[in-house]
Amino acid sequence: MAGGQDFTANLSLPYLISNQAQKHVTLNESLRAIDGLVQASILSRLEADPPISPSEGDRYLVATSATGDWAGQEGNLALYADGGWLFYTPQTGWRVWVKDEALFLVFDGSSWRDTVPDKLQNLTRLGLNATADASNPFLAQLNALLFNALYTGSGGTGDLRAKLNKEASGNVLSLLFQSNYSTRAEVGLVGDDDFLFKVSPDGSVFYEGLRIDKNTGQISFPSGFSAVERLQLRERLGLADPNVVLRNHVTGASWLSSTSAADNIWIGMCWSPELGIFVATSTSGTGNRVMTSPDGENWTIRTTPADNAWRSVCWSPELGIFVAVAASGTGNRVMTSPDGINWTARTSAADNGWYSVCWSPDRSLFVAVAAIGSTGDRVMTSPDGISWTIRTSAADNAWRDVKWAAELGLFVAVASSGTGDRVMTSSDGINWTARTSAADNNWTALCWSPELSLFVAIADSGTGNRVMTSSNGINWTIRTSAADNSWAGVTWSPELGLFVAVSYSGTGNRVMTSSDGITWATRTSAADNGWQGVVWSPQLGLFGAVGYGPGSGDRAMTSVSTYSYTYRG
Repeated sequence: MAGGQDFTANLSLPYLISNQAQKHVTLNESLRAIDGLVQASILSRLEADPPISPSEGDRYLVATSATGDWAGQEGNLALYADGGWLFYTPQTGWRVWVKDEALFLVFDGSSWRDTVPDKLQNLTRLGLNATADASNPFLAQLNALLFNALYTGSGGTGDLRAKLNKEASGNVLSLLFQSNYSTRAEVGLVGDDDFLFKVSPDGSVFYEGLRIDKNTGQISFPSGFSAVERLQLRERLGLADPNVVLRNHVTGASWLSSTSAADNIWIGMCWSPELGIFVATSTSGTGNRVMTSPDGENWTIRTTPADNAWRSVCWSPELGIFVAVAASGTGNRVMTSPDGINWTARTSAADNGWYSVCWSPDRSLFVAVAAIGSTGDRVMTSPDGISWTIRTSAADNAWRDVKWAAELGLFVAVASSGTGDRVMTSSDGINWTARTSAADNNWTALCWSPELSLFVAIADSGTGNRVMTSSNGINWTIRTSAADNSWAGVTWSPELGLFVAVSYSGTGNRVMTSSDGITWATRTSAADNGWQGVVWSPQLGLFGAVGYGPGSGDRAMTSVSTYSYTYRG
């Protein structure tokens, strides 16, 4: 286009000069240019050859490799006027509408660019019927929303898959459902890669309703079931109600003394249904700190690899292995056995005072807790009982026991020290959260009842309140204990619908039982020994317990067996 003082600065329209002849020619030239350039609407930008029969006023953007009258005009605007083609060189910022593509183009100084697609790329905010802001860079105020798959007839696959992505496992990827901008439900990957559903009554306190494990696909219900749902679930699964007749038979009889294999301080105890044996561990003795029994009555000493204070033992059916942990020893505070007879020392993650160990088949994980240790290291885990890893505990309390609740997908531990935080929970055994305990008693043991969806914890301190219960491991309620004894072990029998706890103090009443975890009654113990561990054997139909003196040779006892009940013949 022309330039200089005789032309306008932007469109280079010629000025009328005072002494100019035929001024109408110059004026018409300017009007023609204005008509062609202002509100420009071109027919196409794809043509390189001039049309054979153009109409007056037709406009094009000349494509590459132009021919004929358009040769050498690539990228310029071509206007057909007065029987010939006029060409205009675009300037930065010019816009044209392209009819055959139904889009705007803008000249950026070197080429023509699509404006609409560029406008929707790399936006920092977008509001639909609303104003987006920094907190909500994409904001839509709508009454309906539809994402429709691109059908095969339109060149698509007919499928539609929405993808949401987060940076790492520890980040959050979720959908929030709100009422008046206060969250009432959250669904997604919240802080890990398990799929989680949780709800809230107020937008601040949340309850996990359902969790799907990322590794196994197994479903857990961290908040448990309502009483009605538990009953309906038991009926659907065909689970029999507890046998009240046999329960009364067991609770109505005194416990029976058994001959212990040695006068050690027997603390830990477990039952293996697959092997049909009890295993008990001790904190005293020389090379003989394990004993086993097929019936809870006749016990046999087994050789231990180290004279450590073995406080707890558990059985993994999936791995076919017993694992025991100790409160003493140097680098060897774990031992394992495939049969309860032959034991092998293992390297512990730290020389802490390990008091309890449990197995989670759902997580394929052993978890041990310690009453004594350094700062923040009172948990260790292992996938096989051999290789152990320290985990950060929620508090440096004296953690005395830990149990797994498959129905909640939750590990729960209780402690005998701490202020208002003598419970901690974890869904994976790795990340732990402190929970408010019902009282600052010395909580020594706990157990889980899937049938009642209830945790029961017992204590060796407190006045009339040495039991607490929880349906989810998080919210705890004090219960009245049958006596202020030093309760040390507790277990659950689903067949009888019965909790049983044992004590290391009291006179003739070192056992208490409850069918609901709330109402407790003392029972007659076989001897006033220091009873520590108690477990249920459904195959034998009895409870077994072990402890320490003052008795000699009688540091084991059992309840009567359900199989001893005599029916009318």
